[in-house]
Order: sequence, then C-alpha cells, then structure tokens
Amino acid sequence: MGENDYYLKKILPEHRKPLFMEWLNKNLMVISDTESAINSLDDAFDLEKAQGAQQDIIGQIVGRVRLLDFEPSDGSGAKLNDDMYRLLQKAKIGINNWNGTVPGMVELWQNIFPDYQIYIKDNQDMTMKVYINGKTDALIRELATRHYIIPKPFGVGVNYEFTYSNDIHSEIYVGLFTNYFLEY
Repeated sequence: MGENDYYLKKILPEHRKPLFMEWLNKNLMVISDTESAINSLDDAFDLEKAQGAQQDIIGQIVGRVRLLDFEPSDGSGAKLNDDMYRLLQKAKIGINNWNGTVPGMVELWQNIFPDYQIYIKDNQDMTMKVYINGKTDALIRELATRHYIIPKPFGVGVNYEFTYSNDIHSEIYVGLFTNYFLEY
C-alpha cells in the first residue's frame, strides 16, 4: 500500500473489506502516479538540468535545433554538444523576449555571457556596430555574426568587432569616454 496508507487509514474499520481496499488502493495509485509524473515535469524540462533528448524537446519548443546550418570553422561539427546547445537555447529564449531596444540587447548579452562585455554603436543610418570584448572562441564569434546569440533588429545592418583587450587606448575604451557608444 505504501504512499496511499494515509488515505487508506481514513476508511472506517467496518468498511475495510479486502476487495474494496484493493480497489481503492489501485485508484489511489493512478492518482499518485499522475501526481509524480506532473511533479517530475519541472525537473525533466529545466533548461539547466536537461540533457540529450530532453534538451532537444526544449529546443523544439524554443525554436532552436541542435544542428547548425553551417559547419563551424573550429572543426567542432554542426551538431552542438549539450553545454553549447544550452547556451544557444538561453540566447534564443532571450531573443524571443527581447524588447527591441539597445539597452535590452545589452541586458540580454550580460545575462547570457557575463564574462564578455558588449558595446553597441548606433550609426543612425540603419546600421550598428557591435563590439564584443573578451576571450571568445571561434564558435562564439560565428554564432554571433550569424545572429544565433545576438538579436538583430529587422532591416538593420550589423557589423561585429571582437576584441580581447584591457588597453585604455583601444577603440572600445576610448569610445566609452568620448560618448562614441550609447550609454544605458
């Protein structure tokens, strides 16, 4: 009887006939099994815990499949491993919820990639330049330039520049102090 004992003990002694108790226990098992299945859904589809097939289902829901439509130059292959796929899914969720503003893009980037800095210059001519500062690998650079991890406003041209510098004379740092970048 196990987990249903609490409810079975509520039956008055004069009604505890073996067939009735067996029937009641089986019905309670259906309910408790359903409850267990429902409670496990949160863990089964938690993006931080999901792996393999679970992650692929999340990808279908989010709108990002594991297989890239290009072959990365670093030789890692078009099929992403779980960690990189999780990163791509987080980015897609952020892009799906992005409010279309530059501050929203900066916030999205900082939530997904806290180790990298992003600076955005709106050229005021339907183009923008995105500077990403940090030690990025080739795959991250390719995903960014193909708009997998950075939202691209419709109709706006985007140029990317990747740097790894703490040099105060670099364009990024000079831009910060000359209002070259939009500050938010």
